[in-house]
Amino acid sequence: MNALTRILAIFAALMMVAPSVWAQDAPPADTDGEVSDEIEEDDEIEESYRESKEWSVSAGLSTSIYQGTFAAVEPNSEFEGVVEDADNAYDRWNIAWGVDGSYTFLDDYSAYVSFAGVQWLTAAGGSNESAEHRFQDIGAGLQWSGYTIDPADLTVSANVSFGFPTSNISRFANLILDTGAGASLAWRGIDGLTLSYSLSGGKSFHSSKYPTIDGDEFDDSFARDNDAALLSGGDIVAVDSGLNYEWNVNNSFAAALSLWDFSLSISYVLSDFWTYSIENDDEFTAENASAGRGHAQVQRGSVTLAYSFSDFAKSIGLSSFSVNAGLRTASNPLSDDQQTVNFPFWNFNGAARNSSAIRFGVSAAY
Repeated sequence: MNALTRILAIFAALMMVAPSVWAQDAPPADTDGEVSDEIEEDDEIEESYRESKEWSVSAGLSTSIYQGTFAAVEPNSEFEGVVEDADNAYDRWNIAWGVDGSYTFLDDYSAYVSFAGVQWLTAAGGSNESAEHRFQDIGAGLQWSGYTIDPADLTVSANVSFGFPTSNISRFANLILDTGAGASLAWRGIDGLTLSYSLSGGKSFHSSKYPTIDGDEFDDSFARDNDAALLSGGDIVAVDSGLNYEWNVNNSFAAALSLWDFSLSISYVLSDFWTYSIENDDEFTAENASAGRGHAQVQRGSVTLAYSFSDFAKSIGLSSFSVNAGLRTASNPLSDDQQTVNFPFWNFNGAARNSSAIRFGVSAAY
């Protein structure tokens, strides 16, 4: 089987199991192709085969069903008669795809490029229109596979990443380039168990501190005299969407347990974001607003169970083929009143928030 045939086999295999697909529900900054790398490489033939390859291609397909899909506007509530199509008002369901390519050089280094998109299947969920398709930002980067400290069973690795503004959201925000760098520490002291921690951060470069649109399409504009990013009546008008985020820092914790062809993984990510700094103090500034940088926190928790079809993958010349199912939640770390901590792995503060989703997926790699 030649290389082209194997690559086509990936997509053919994905189509055969299309009803069970994986999901992506994060913004472009957190776009992950979910191409599984949780593969037991204890087979000498497979290990030798993989080591002999300098390049690889992987693909994933998923679906996410958000918790609001199972909720409706409560009868006799203040929203009855106000919300259109009350039974389906909170429905959120999508299908996402991802394709990654990588090339290994100097044994310990690899370069990669990734593509992803999301197709919304419900009327709500898209940014601009019903059931829209969102092509995500193209990602690229370099990875160092790391150095292992044998006595402690610790592996240190690092990466740098770049995001290019190919999505509508990034172009709306006037993004020029996303940059990031990170380092990871993994412990494998117990057979089949991996505990890891990653610290990463990044800077986003924009041509404007604010998202903007064509002035001819937006009439309700206003301007600050001391900020050239907002132009009243000009060709470009800043939209009332707040400031763009300039910096981010992410702390990631993960645990993965592999047994036979099964793997169970749990991850938690706490992300901090800082906007561009502004010093405006005029009649457009809210009474309680503070000049300077805005700050936000987001936590993401996921639990995933995967099964690898090792023999099937080898029979068609693939290095891996797996299916997975799990839960993913993205929310603020604290409740709205800032008094309690939100549970990171499922949202219990109202299904209409759609903070949590059930996911099913399939992935393959050559």
